[in-house]
Amino acid sequence: MSLLKSLQRELTCVEVPWTPTEDPESARLIQSIVLDEETDVRADGRVQSHFAWYVEAMEEVGANVRPVRALVSELGRGCPFSEALRSSGLPLASRAFGQSTAEFLARPLHVRAAVFFHGREEIIPGMFLPIVDSLEQGGLACDALRAYLVRHVEIDGGNHGPLAERMLTRLYRDDEALRREAEVAALESLAARERLWDAIADACE
Repeated sequence: MSLLKSLQRELTCVEVPWTPTEDPESARLIQSIVLDEETDVRADGRVQSHFAWYVEAMEEVGANVRPVRALVSELGRGCPFSEALRSSGLPLASRAFGQSTAEFLARPLHVRAAVFFHGREEIIPGMFLPIVDSLEQGGLACDALRAYLVRHVEIDGGNHGPLAERMLTRLYRDDEALRREAEVAALESLAARERLWDAIADACE
């Protein structure tokens, strides 16, 4: 979400007085993602952020959500992110992943956009579909989690990919150096995610 909001801040107008954006196609893509992530409509009619939905899903399966609630609480009180992360009680691998994401926030726009789409949006359908299948086969009572995963597959498996590709092409401005810089960063973000998932797999053994 922090990566997404950083893109929204630069690719759309969030200032007063309002002025038109130079790239309305990118602005529309970013705004549509923000709309779903911050204020999606659940099957029962509730309007909820995907973060709140995911926390609810974790509670449903008995996960300990106190550390992430502590993180949000500290951030709400104005605590710097790195400090709030350290004091949250989150597992070391989760803190490392959060810190790696935070470090991308200081990078140029084309880098952040590539990290967000290649390291997040682009991989979601392929990452979540096997989990949905295994949950169904295992018979685990986790309606909220399954609905959350399916919803992300629906959203990210649509037209976001082609639109994001066009947006990145515009941000690279036919400059191969900018493209290489962004792609290296995207690979770094994928490696950070891989380390997180390896740690989760190790913890489950």
